[in-house]
Amino acid sequence: MPKRRPSYRFFAAWGGAPALAQYPSKPVRLIVPFAPGGGTDIVARVMAQKANELTRQSVIVHNRGGAGGLIGTELAVRATPDGYTLGTVTASLPISAAAFRLPFDPVNDLTLISLIGETGYVLTLHPTVPARTTNELIAHAKANPGKLTYGSSGAAPLTSRVSFSICWRAQKWFMSRTRARDRL
Repeated sequence: MPKRRPSYRFFAAWGGAPALAQYPSKPVRLIVPFAPGGGTDIVARVMAQKANELTRQSVIVHNRGGAGGLIGTELAVRATPDGYTLGTVTASLPISAAAFRLPFDPVNDLTLISLIGETGYVLTLHPTVPARTTNELIAHAKANPGKLTYGSSGAAPLTSRVSFSICWRAQKWFMSRTRARDRL
């Protein structure tokens, strides 16, 4: 499958490249492989708005969530490589590629255009939990087996992997709300 090189023209046009003034000549679809309202969606919508202003052409954000971003990413990979369908990916893609057999090759089927944002992760606790550091949380979980739960945005995203890593460090003393309170 060919790489998505035509998409470079789209971003070059944002910078005002005169030779590419006719691009885009129709709306561009920007696939976000997560549900509306999340961090990736918000960044994509800000980017799409700026692209609309620079190109005077619509950039339509298309949310296609599921499977930790793999459904929407595959949709972008399978699209006609004409530069009118772009996709966003997150740091969870390399983890998914290592953990699962993907229906596409993330190295050869995708072309990196630009880094459009970065994010961090925050661990939050209910105020009644007497822990102020990760080590204190792990100690509290070990001292109170089965009494703490955690939630994440799904089974495949990086946030779930981070949560799982903390639970693993705590010797499995947490229960997952996303797994019907089954022990990890």
